[in-house]
Amino acid sequence: MPDSPPVDVEPWPWRVKIFTLGRFDVLRDGQPIRFSRKVQRKPLALLKALIALGGRAVREDVVMDALWPDTNGDAARVALASTLHRLRGLLGHEHAIVRQEAQLRLDARWCWVDVWALDRLLVRAEAASRHPASEHWSEAVRFTRTAADLYRGPFLDGDEAGLPQAGALADGLRRRLQRQIVRVARLCELSDREQAADWYEEALRVNPCAEDVYRALMNVHHVLGRSVDVVAVYQRCRTALAAHLGAGPSLETRRLFETLRAA
Repeated sequence: MPDSPPVDVEPWPWRVKIFTLGRFDVLRDGQPIRFSRKVQRKPLALLKALIALGGRAVREDVVMDALWPDTNGDAARVALASTLHRLRGLLGHEHAIVRQEAQLRLDARWCWVDVWALDRLLVRAEAASRHPASEHWSEAVRFTRTAADLYRGPFLDGDEAGLPQAGALADGLRRRLQRQIVRVARLCELSDREQAADWYEEALRVNPCAEDVYRALMNVHHVLGRSVDVVAVYQRCRTALAAHLGAGPSLETRRLFETLRAA
């Protein structure tokens, strides 16, 4: 096992693979681990908390406060040690989680986590997008496509283990992915508006309340002569904002729609 395995390469023969975006699944040596007994709930909560807190150099006291908030220090440490032992047993690899100097971490040589892969892919896509020469452009599109495919939905399906840090991690990744997809879409508008429309749709899958993306998509459909699609996109915007935010489109969005509809 190399010291720095390619975390962005999912087909690598990882001993443990953990999916957290839109679902929570754990694979051990390529096979799904089935969780059915109540006794397994706390080990899974520990695994979720470790990932939500970054998975690296996670302080034990933070984990104990999150999982055993009403337990005193010594009892919480005993509970943590017992739960960690059970979690290592579920994962089937003792070295998958390292405990050292009052900190915990998932060993990146053994464990693949989808949020880690998404972060690495976005770093590469963002770097390639800064240089829109042909060879860099193809890399930007490829990394962005892979990152978008990896994103299956909200982190832990919105169950963020009661940790405020988890919300920040999830929101930050989602915003970065949306920005990168929009960046690719805008560059596509220069040469292929059909493809640009597809990318904007991908951005709306990531964030169905992104008004700026709805406006961009309406503009693309207008240029392509698709007045019916302009109306449909605006209606989708209204529905999404009402459902998720309890609000309607902004004045800017409404004015753009009226302008395009009258053109």
